[in-house]
Amino acid sequence: MCCSLLLKLNDILSEEKLEKLREFFEQLTPNTSDKITAEKLASYMGVDFSEARNILMKCKKIGVLELQFAVRCPECGALIKQAKDFEELFNVDECYVCGSEIEISEEDIVLIFSLDKDKFPFDSGQHKIRDNAKSVVAQENSIEKFVKEGHLNAILYNPTDEYYAELKKLCELALQAKTKKEKGESLEKTVIFLFNMGNLFSAEERKITNNQIDCIVTNRWYTHCGIFDVIGGHFLVECKNETRRNKKDATIEGKPPKGSYLSKLHSIITETQKNHTYVKFGVIVSRGKAPKTYHEHAVKYKMLHDVVIIHFTLNEILDMAINKENLLDKMDEKIKNIIIDIDDYKKAIGE
Repeated sequence: MCCSLLLKLNDILSEEKLEKLREFFEQLTPNTSDKITAEKLASYMGVDFSEARNILMKCKKIGVLELQFAVRCPECGALIKQAKDFEELFNVDECYVCGSEIEISEEDIVLIFSLDKDKFPFDSGQHKIRDNAKSVVAQENSIEKFVKEGHLNAILYNPTDEYYAELKKLCELALQAKTKKEKGESLEKTVIFLFNMGNLFSAEERKITNNQIDCIVTNRWYTHCGIFDVIGGHFLVECKNETRRNKKDATIEGKPPKGSYLSKLHSIITETQKNHTYVKFGVIVSRGKAPKTYHEHAVKYKMLHDVVIIHFTLNEILDMAINKENLLDKMDEKIKNIIIDIDDYKKAIGE
């Protein structure tokens, strides 16, 4: 079972590295099989930390490994708690190994992998890797490293095939809507369902500021690294339903929303900051493409006010449903497209 599973990694590993990986797993003991880290794998296989993290995530994907979050002591580096629930880890305030009072940050949250013993059974008496009195974990195993390399997107946002099928159905119904009321309600329903797929986000309808905001989304996995630092603990979503008649074939198609909608959403976000409700991220979803001025304004808002607003079309969401694409990957791509152009904007205004 184990050898056949590892062969699925032949697209990223040479035959020599596959054999080395198999040896690594076979030499684990029952005491070390649930404390596999990128540091240990990198040392054994002779690869760098980045490659080790990639290998571990691929092993998680094919079912050889399971993943848990853990806390390392920021003073002595000892592994002091493991949990499947990310939030549980922040309750730790003392290290039982060195006795230090500690305050946990994202740098101290690490990813620990455990071997699926059913797929990789142990053969008693042939193990070579032994556990130390205490497990010391390097910062190279920190969750920050995995997030920055995009490894956790598919784990944190992982809807089932049934969810994608339902999203596709909702998109198609929204595209077929006739009246203004039907168009508005169907688009909002689709967007709320999109952000409620999986366990990462919690989205609910919210009408505030003269009905200008359709949805508020809570990020259940807020941490100060990668995409999660950009989107924050909460963000706002606004739906736009403008349509127009195609001059060529007289069909109804999505119309780019007015550029003023972007500035309105930006104003609402900055207003919430004045009320000590810190929101710094927003999403516009429309039937048509973004207005021509969207990107320029989005870059400006990020540079001047640290506010990021991205845009999705209904057809983009339909494509995501059909191709079972990851929402976090798409959001990350759109955010990076804004951030990378900040330097060009600075040059344009003479900074």
